[in-house]
Amino acid sequence: MIRAITDFSSEEEIRACIAQAEAGYRATLKAAARKILERGDCRVVTLSGPTCAGKTTTGKILTAALQKAGRRVTMISLDDFYLDRAVLLARAGERGGEIDFDSPDTLDYDWLSGAMAEILSGRPVHLPRFDFKTGTRIGERLITPSEEDIYIIEGIQAVYPEVVDCIGDGARIGVFAMVMQEIEAEGRTFSAEEIRFFRRLVRDSLFRGADPAFTARLWQSVRKNEEKNVLPYAAGCDIRIDTTMAYELSALRPFLCRLLAALPEETPQARLAKESLPVLERIPGFDSSFLPSDSLYREFLG
Repeated sequence: MIRAITDFSSEEEIRACIAQAEAGYRATLKAAARKILERGDCRVVTLSGPTCAGKTTTGKILTAALQKAGRRVTMISLDDFYLDRAVLLARAGERGGEIDFDSPDTLDYDWLSGAMAEILSGRPVHLPRFDFKTGTRIGERLITPSEEDIYIIEGIQAVYPEVVDCIGDGARIGVFAMVMQEIEAEGRTFSAEEIRFFRRLVRDSLFRGADPAFTARLWQSVRKNEEKNVLPYAAGCDIRIDTTMAYELSALRPFLCRLLAALPEETPQARLAKESLPVLERIPGFDSSFLPSDSLYREFLG
């Protein structure tokens, strides 16, 4: 458990708290890079974790550490292997539900399997590029492998057995990022799941224009998929990255109180909002301008 640091008396203390938390996170990633490099035959790193775990920043920092060691790194997002939205809509209609973009059956495994076979054999291959605004593939990009390359395959789905089967275990190391600790503040303990919900509530409001009620409804299907297809495979990953930050309640507070207060009574998170608001209102917040440009929290606050 982490005790939230909330007793800031100056701007310098805010920056010091942020710097300390970020330094610990980066030290973990440097250790992960060393472990990957020590395994001389590693060609592929699968980077997975549940929603709002901080996978994008984790991938960027890990890439920089491997590049500093002289390796060429190529990021491959599993988002690019989504099937066209028209196909997914048709399938969802047949099931009588909505598209679940985290479901294992949303990806083009034939293309992924063929592409990874070519890459690991050292042959050039074209990878798809997917556009979420149109819900379609918008082109391809050419990958020309070399023996010194490391490929980071990033996405919630990177831990799915169907994805792992497309890669094989021989030259792969699995990395799993997530919020791993509870945070205690003002006598209230916030679970790792609650922290991730807070992150998503703010992120989706700022970047996706989603109202709190929509995010709360979607959260139910997100968590159902995580429990079934993501979290059971975390223990099988070689490296686990904790993205919990001691400062994060204060970073989220300027947005979070308003968003939690707007949750309708009928949403499953209404009780969480009622219990959390009195605590969060006693916590001092700080502006996102205090965060460094490469902070993990830029994923959620911009």
